[in-house]
Amino acid sequence: MVFPKIPMDYKPSQKVLDMTCGPLPKDFDVDKELEKMWEERAEC
Repeated sequence: MVFPKIPMDYKPSQKVLDMTCGPLPKDFDVDKELEKMWEERAEC
């Protein structure tokens, strides 16, 4: 999946990799986080 405005050669920081390359917390709400992500993208 490729998001608009993110260069193809983008390399995430280690902090981002640490957050995304492992198990999610048990109380993580995927739908809430997706909604928040799209709202933040719309503000750009």
